[in-house]
Amino acid sequence: MPRVLLLDTNVIIDALAPGRPEGAAARALIAEALGRDDVELAVLASSLKDFYFIYERHYGSEPEARRQVRLLRTLATLVDLTGGVVDRALDSDEPDFEGGLVRAAAEGIGADLIVSRDAAAFAGSPVSRTDAAGALEWLRASR
Repeated sequence: MPRVLLLDTNVIIDALAPGRPEGAAARALIAEALGRDDVELAVLASSLKDFYFIYERHYGSEPEARRQVRLLRTLATLVDLTGGVVDRALDSDEPDFEGGLVRAAAEGIGADLIVSRDAAAFAGSPVSRTDAAGALEWLRASR
């Protein structure tokens, strides 16, 4: 059974947008995960919308933003934004709704890690949170 890493929107942006300070760690994590049979990357479907909007507005053209979203579709499994995920997010103690969605999705799929730069989020979740560098270290230590 593969270990599942749920990538928050900020990590996706770091990995695919040029010049992001955390970009190298996010890209290294994705490369490590893709090179292994025992790791699955997951993203919340709504993160693709958020990523597209931010990327198109700040980093590239509309066609380039679509190309990046298509790339994400090949790299990660999509986690659907269901009514149950929304309800659990609304009932969570996360500091914001988006964080609640990520947490509810991670818990729903049995993720091993939430990979996010949001250090204040996910403290009450049974799924541990770490940033991309921490997740990369965790993966390398678990070989």
